[in-house]
Amino acid sequence: MTKTKKQEEKPIEKVDLTQKEIVEGMTNDPAFNPDEVTLKDKVYKIAHLEYDDFSKFTSYFEPMLRKILAKMKEIQDTAVTEKKDVSELANVDVMELLKECADNLPLMGQLILKQTQPDITVEEVKKICGDPFTITELVLLQMAKNRMVEKFSAFFPHLMSLIRW
Repeated sequence: MTKTKKQEEKPIEKVDLTQKEIVEGMTNDPAFNPDEVTLKDKVYKIAHLEYDDFSKFTSYFEPMLRKILAKMKEIQDTAVTEKKDVSELANVDVMELLKECADNLPLMGQLILKQTQPDITVEEVKKICGDPFTITELVLLQMAKNRMVEKFSAFFPHLMSLIRW
């Protein structure tokens, strides 16, 4: 009988929350949220995305994530022979990323701004923001608010440890 090699379990990295984040998470009321951005003389709150909006947001982000992951794989594949490191991620073509995400950026902006103005349309987001760079700034603020990078970076190593043989 063949024995299978037992996977070495790695603990999930704990993401510590501040007292402020715990209180915000409990209420998620934009009125009590100090994080905000002013666009066209109107203040919009940056609150934690609810589950469904978080899922939509990450699916809209998928083309950009694919490009970044492809670049990371390229770095990993060539790191041994060509001494590349993570700083090579800076060589991802930003204009190419923006072009690929052009349709999704306003949708992401809508998810963010609807926390303050629930009936906002994609066309209004385009008009208020004016350009893809402003929407990208909103996206980055939202990613920081939801601690997406920290959550993804803690999740993927754990996932990989589960599928290694």
